Amino acid sequence: MADILSQELVLAVDQEPFEANSNWFTILYPLVTIYGERIEANVAAFPNRGRVWYMVQSPGLRRQMGPGTLWHGMVEETTAFKTYDPDRDRYQISLRHAFAPGAPQFFEIIDQHFTEPDVRIVRQERLIRLARRPLSDVFLRGRDTVLGPFHAVWQDGELRLEPREGTALRIPRADFEAMVRIESFVHEANQYDRHRAAMLFNYHLVHKNDLNWEELRRRGEAVDVRPDREILNQTVQQLRFSRSEKQELKRLLERLQEVSLSEDLRERVRDVKLDIGQGLDNADALARVIGEMPQFKEFLEHHIETVTSARIQEQVTVRQITVQNELHGLEAKKQKVEADLARLRQTYDERVARQDEELRQRFDERVASIEQRERDLESRERAFDERERSQTAQVERLLKQYEEKGAQIAEELFLRMPIFRAMGAGMGLGPGAATARADQAPRRRQLHLPPFLKTAKDFAHDIGEKEFVDQFRDVVGQRGFAYSDLDLVNFHVCMKTGMLTILAGQSGSGKSSLPRLYAEALGCREEYLHIPVQPNWFDEREVLGSVNPLAGFYDPSPVGLVERLIAADEDASRQRGGLYVICFDEMNLARIEHYFAQFLSVMEHPAEERALRLFNRTAVAEDDPYRSYDLVPLHPNTRFVGTINVDETTHFLSAKVLDRAQFITLQVPTLGRATAVSTVSSLPGITPVPAETYNAWAAPRQVAPEVVEFLRDLDDALRLSNQGLGFRRFEQIRQYVAGAAGLMNQDESLDYAMRQVVLPRLRKNAYRFEDMLKRLQVLLKADRFPGSSSLLERIAATESDYEFFQLL
Repeated sequence: MADILSQELVLAVDQEPFEANSNWFTILYPLVTIYGERIEANVAAFPNRGRVWYMVQSPGLRRQMGPGTLWHGMVEETTAFKTYDPDRDRYQISLRHAFAPGAPQFFEIIDQHFTEPDVRIVRQERLIRLARRPLSDVFLRGRDTVLGPFHAVWQDGELRLEPREGTALRIPRADFEAMVRIESFVHEANQYDRHRAAMLFNYHLVHKNDLNWEELRRRGEAVDVRPDREILNQTVQQLRFSRSEKQELKRLLERLQEVSLSEDLRERVRDVKLDIGQGLDNADALARVIGEMPQFKEFLEHHIETVTSARIQEQVTVRQITVQNELHGLEAKKQKVEADLARLRQTYDERVARQDEELRQRFDERVASIEQRERDLESRERAFDERERSQTAQVERLLKQYEEKGAQIAEELFLRMPIFRAMGAGMGLGPGAATARADQAPRRRQLHLPPFLKTAKDFAHDIGEKEFVDQFRDVVGQRGFAYSDLDLVNFHVCMKTGMLTILAGQSGSGKSSLPRLYAEALGCREEYLHIPVQPNWFDEREVLGSVNPLAGFYDPSPVGLVERLIAADEDASRQRGGLYVICFDEMNLARIEHYFAQFLSVMEHPAEERALRLFNRTAVAEDDPYRSYDLVPLHPNTRFVGTINVDETTHFLSAKVLDRAQFITLQVPTLGRATAVSTVSSLPGITPVPAETYNAWAAPRQVAPEVVEFLRDLDDALRLSNQGLGFRRFEQIRQYVAGAAGLMNQDESLDYAMRQVVLPRLRKNAYRFEDMLKRLQVLLKADRFPGSSSLLERIAATESDYEFFQLL
């Protein structure tokens, strides 16, 4: 197929222009390029429907774009194309180039159901009613001859033909079709318009460059097709009638016979002589006088009967000819369809045969390749067997030599033993030497837990949640950091209601420091663990360690996570009350779902069933100190935090990660709020928070009925794009809003929940995304949810299909 984007196409209007979203559109059916190359308008070449879109901007063009009419212009690919949406076609008419009616490079052939085209249609300027506007240059085609060309003038649904230079060529149809390449098309319009019936249009197009006019003139004959009006005007100008002469019919007709006219004009005058007589002022009066004469009455009655019979016979003949022409047309269509079927069958057979041959060749090549591989494999196996036999023989020789050498050495040692004993006694070696060798034996591996476990925590003073938030704010200020109050409250609510919280923000916004400050405000600075993520982490062995199968012991990861989790387990068992905040810094330098996979899976379990499998107990020795910790529980006293950057060195967060985390983007800190920095290792006046108190703050609570109703409306909006809220995200939002009660108002908590749980999961390439986005913009009004509304505006304005959490 031709490159449809580099040249103009001729297209047929497929349906009436229709209105959508305050714009007018139509679809068109491609036929041929302006160079005469036929286009196959199927769904493979023109996805999704074998059609082309066009946005009709001018009301004048809309009135001209009736179904079946031909236009020409350039096409281009549209950004709105979606393979899964049948109403989104791949191509549209280019608005950067002209798009005009007709196709000036082509003649159109109009069929007539007569043996020869009726030249009186042109001479008498008769109007032809057609179902559509044809091209501006046409030929008339009968069963035996072709007549033309003519200029076509379209007026209110009717066609008038005008001659070109006064003459036309009448050419035998067989000669015309043998000399000229005719591209014929059948187009069924309104296939995708449910409100209108389908319409069938036929097109027969001839490219003007394909016509050999000299040969056409040689095989045809020139025909005078000037209108009778033009002949009459020329005749009247030559006769120069006076006003009195026009009233005398008899003298006028006799004079017309006597006028010396050229032979071609005389013949045309005879044809229009009756029209001249009918146009005279006294024709009606003359007819009435003649009709009243008795000698003419009988003649007139006979003449009327004769004319009536002739007229009836003429109509019967015309009707018979029309029926015969229609039958011939149907027969021609049948023959064409049969020819097309035969051509398609031949093409299909050729294609099948070609594909069979290609498949046979590929099969033979594949068989030959497999046989060659088998021969190579057999050769390698033989070489491997030979090498194995050679190495086995070599090993056996070495073992034999080793045994012989060992026996020889043992025999020599046995013979020299008295000498060694005498030397040992002389050097003072005795039983103490054996003790020293025993002291040099490998020491037993030990499990080193953090030393703070040996120290009890001081919970002498009770602390409420609001007091803790104030304490958190004070710690942040004393350490010289500046965060908004709502950011601190939001971080605290996310930490207590979820097991995993992810922090994003600009570099230098304090993402990595906030978890450490939070642990310090809890009074658990020693329990805090900071883990820098490395880009070469590929699986969970990087954080959990693995079993050394040769030594038979468990080797934990050097990041210290396993020891800290064991410490948290021991802490919970002893009811010490410590809280453990573990931060994975730059978490997305490696793929989170790889090295953090088991954590993500465990988070789905109920709280009492959450535990990490480190190894299989049977794979380690009995004396391994880690053997009893093959399964490490994740207690409610443990929280995980991750910090991320969004740049070319990092990985995007997958849906699996976003589903299980609260995603926070920190605001850019205001430097004017920064205070003096305290450099002491431990800030005074901090009231530690016991794990029991912290878990009480995180206990499930009920939310107001209007929150549940709001979440149902939100779920309905998301379902427009086949997404839905889902039970997991519903529970995340509900727990967050319940946990924020008393710390922020209900609309503020819902606003944060939308930005952290719902909006990061949106994708612009989702089904019916635009409809869903409009519903969300109605639901998340700026007066109630300013943050979510602002994010939705940025999502609507962007052209990116990537994850929208980058915009948060």
